Amino acid sequence: MADQTGLRGKLLRGWKPLALAIYGDNSSKSRRKLYTEWRRYPIFQLGDNTELLALEDRLLCFLEARSAAAEVAAELAAPAPKVALPPKTVPPRPRRRRRAA
Repeated sequence: MADQTGLRGKLLRGWKPLALAIYGDNSSKSRRKLYTEWRRYPIFQLGDNTELLALEDRLLCFLEARSAAAEVAAELAAPAPKVALPPKTVPPRPRRRRRAA
């Protein structure tokens, strides 16, 4: 099949290329997850019970933006490093004077 250009070339059709772009594999587990969560992504259907479609560029931009937002949220949620306090210095105890015998 010749390489298609324009919008038709950038259209991902069906669950296999979508699962590969989103989850990195096209296993049956990824298929179930995609059909459960497809409304969270810029994925659409042209009619009821039709195959899933997405524009590749728009999907990849969405995933990159979502990843960047997650990184920022993780940095903000991380606790600040604790500064080690210097050890407390205890003043020496006063000693009793010995009585002369």
